[in-house]
Amino acid sequence: VALAIDVRRLLDDIAPVLTMAVVAVVICALTVGFTLAVASPVGVIACLLLGSIVATTDPAAVVGIFGEVGVPKRLTTLVEGESLLNDAAAIALFALLLPMLLSGGEASIGGTVFRFLISFGGDALAGFVMAWAACALFPILNGWPKAEITLTIALAYLSFTVPEHYFHVSGVVSCVVAGLVLGSAGKTRMRPGTFEQMEGVWGQMGFWANSLIFLLAAMFVPRIMEGTSLIEIGYILLVYAATLAARFVTVFALLPLLTHLGLMQRINNRIKTVIVWGGLRGAVSLALALAVIENEAVPASMRDFIATSVTGFVLMTLFINGIT
Repeated sequence: VALAIDVRRLLDDIAPVLTMAVVAVVICALTVGFTLAVASPVGVIACLLLGSIVATTDPAAVVGIFGEVGVPKRLTTLVEGESLLNDAAAIALFALLLPMLLSGGEASIGGTVFRFLISFGGDALAGFVMAWAACALFPILNGWPKAEITLTIALAYLSFTVPEHYFHVSGVVSCVVAGLVLGSAGKTRMRPGTFEQMEGVWGQMGFWANSLIFLLAAMFVPRIMEGTSLIEIGYILLVYAATLAARFVTVFALLPLLTHLGLMQRINNRIKTVIVWGGLRGAVSLALALAVIENEAVPASMRDFIATSVTGFVLMTLFINGIT
């Protein structure tokens, strides 16, 4: 997705994109976390972890609607840019909260948010530098399309692995920024045919990865959801209501503030309503939930709580928001 996004158009709306992608993730995680912490016996850190998992959006339905009704391209870019970066932001927040849960540490909300922002910025810088280093090698490999495409795959893994394992921060932000730089600068460093071939390779791998996550989730869903109690259904409904409320605040309060400050053009209320209702959750939320389920260091009761809540919530967004 990062390779395919028009970076210039994205930079034109960077203020609303970062608001929807980063600030909204924090608002959603805090809203869901504290709502569940009050309503359930589960600890605050586990509830915040669940909040970070459900903070990611899958914009496919919204983008499809925008295409049908002829919405300006910049609004499609806004929604796609939000999804791309908020996946990265939510995973980065998840990576901060999971070790806290496993170590039994106390959550300092201000400290966690600060570390999250520092991690996000540091990861972005790492991805930027590594992508430009890769772009500098493309002229040397000019004429060897397979070698150039192989280099992009190496960049994806290295931009994730180096920050993740050597700096102990989430490498997903670095990987996303590397993809954005590669999609922009790579067009001038590669032959047009090679760049088109590279996009095809990454499009196919992205389709396989997304499909695999849903296939794995489908294998787990019956086991996760069987024997779901009424109180667990209540928690799912609570997560659903809290995420909608958090998204409503972001879209109807923060975006008008940016318009008032001159940082973005005005969006009418009909489009805002579609953006709020179109906050579907999908592959990334399921992948993070599976990561918790398979982590035996997490207490079994917390694994069940997170797995049931996330899976039920994702299904609700797909079958209620998605269909409507």
